[in-house]
Amino acid sequence: MRLMKFYTLADWKREGDCSLQEFDEITSRVKEYRAYLESIGSGLSRRFQHFLDLASLHDGEVLEISIEPSSAVASLRCRALDNASNGRNGHYLRLNYHEVQNFQSIGPEEESFGGDGYGDIGYDEIELLAEGVFQHRLLFSTGIEIAVTFRDFTFDELLWSQLQETAYGKWRRLLE
Repeated sequence: MRLMKFYTLADWKREGDCSLQEFDEITSRVKEYRAYLESIGSGLSRRFQHFLDLASLHDGEVLEISIEPSSAVASLRCRALDNASNGRNGHYLRLNYHEVQNFQSIGPEEESFGGDGYGDIGYDEIELLAEGVFQHRLLFSTGIEIAVTFRDFTFDELLWSQLQETAYGKWRRLLE
C-alpha cells in the first residue's frame, strides 16, 4: 500500500530517462496535483498557505521527527528550499502538526535511489480529507513515505543554534 496519491517513486525514477509519452503522463499527474492544490487552497490555513509560498520540500531533508502523543503534536525538522530564490537559498524549518489523528511511515516496496536515513524529499502532497482534516504526505529518495493526518499546522524557522541541538546537528559536528 502506498501513501502518496499523485507522485510515485516509479515516476520519479523514470523522469530522467523516459519516452515523450511517459513524460507527458508524469507531467499530467503534476498538473493534476497543482489543480487539486489550487482547488483546496481556500480550505488550507493561512499558516499552511504561507509555508507553501515560502519553501519547497522538494530536494529537502527531514532532520528529525518527534511525536508527542499526550499533546497530539508531531514535528518534522527539515531543510527546505526557498521559493523566492528558486531554491538558491534554504530554510531550516520545524513543521508542527497539531491535533494529529495519525502518523504513518512505510518502507519502500521497490528498489529506490538509496541514501542514508530517509533520504532526500522528492515530493510532498497535501490533501483535504474532510472539513478541517488534512493529510500531508512525503516521498523520499529511499522509497520511504510519511503521512501525517492533522487538523492544525504551524511552522517555525529554526536558527542555527536550534539546529545544533537536533540529532542532525550533533551528527554534523562529529564530521567537522
